[in-house]
Amino acid sequence: MEEKPKPRFVLSGSRLEFIQPMDTMNTEVEIHELKTPSTFLRLEMIRSKKASPFGAFLVAKVSDATGRVLWSFPKSFNGYGKLTFFEGLHLVYLEDKGRKMHEVIPVEDLPKATPVAMGEQTVFLGGRSRLELFQLKMRLAKRRGRDYAVLPEEEKLREKLRGVEAALEQEQKEAAALAAAERKERQAALLARPEVVAFTQSGRRIYGTPVVGREWEALPDGKGVVEVASYNVETGETGVLIAAFFVNKSRSGRCERDRVQEGLSYSPPPKPACTESGAPVAKATGVLLLETAEGPVEVFHFDRENFLVLRQQGVNSGARIAVGDPTANGKYTVVLLDGKNYAAIGQFKPI
Repeated sequence: MEEKPKPRFVLSGSRLEFIQPMDTMNTEVEIHELKTPSTFLRLEMIRSKKASPFGAFLVAKVSDATGRVLWSFPKSFNGYGKLTFFEGLHLVYLEDKGRKMHEVIPVEDLPKATPVAMGEQTVFLGGRSRLELFQLKMRLAKRRGRDYAVLPEEEKLREKLRGVEAALEQEQKEAAALAAAERKERQAALLARPEVVAFTQSGRRIYGTPVVGREWEALPDGKGVVEVASYNVETGETGVLIAAFFVNKSRSGRCERDRVQEGLSYSPPPKPACTESGAPVAKATGVLLLETAEGPVEVFHFDRENFLVLRQQGVNSGARIAVGDPTANGKYTVVLLDGKNYAAIGQFKPI
């Protein structure tokens, strides 16, 4: 069985189907078909054998299923008719020898359009409007890095487009200014709220602007906030405390929560009472905020002596604490208390 020849003309992304070559003595000719549920078109692509194999294939004509020619390259045009696939359309574009684009013809429009000569341009009744074709030509020329010719019939269209673009640009400027004003007003309203005072589990006091949900994204970079379940604008009453953090905004405008603290309360935690038996009470040297895989974790720190006292008491089962001096790289050992026993969790660096 004879193997079907491979096409020399390939259009990336298109739905063209190669049918057969029909070369002549001096010209390479290929027939391609474009089939859709409502369209059947046959395209004849040609290339001079002198230009092979690097020269471009050009569009000679487009015909329908009956062989009726719907479009053919105008002999009066001093240039080339090329085919491309752009914005989901197969487009024939006429380009002069200076690589300036003159006309764009959507191939899919040809079966429902009638060609009519108008000045230097061929327009198609029943196809796209002249304004649409002119805009399509401008976009295609920009994509291909070409200049485009403005035909006399298109000069008025260009002026109209300039007016439309100017009006659109003005609308965009006004919309941007309005959005900026709304953002500024929203930010000012948030910053005017009285700050919330909250306490961490270790008793550390935290201040921040109360916010609900994603309101914090409207605040400036570095601002400390306290997220609450609800906020009464009239009374300033805040709901359940959720978390405290700082707003972190990148240059690209991305918003993130930084140094998040959870487990907050409106009142400081009660201070531990002394034992009635007079047994020594373990003394914490301070509180450390450590960076872990779970995020920032706040733990009490004990030296070795007070760690032994804490173990002897057998209290705080399940608590995590930092023990002893830091290592050479500044990390603290964290353990999990279990009565008088303990289990090492790992070493972590303070933030």
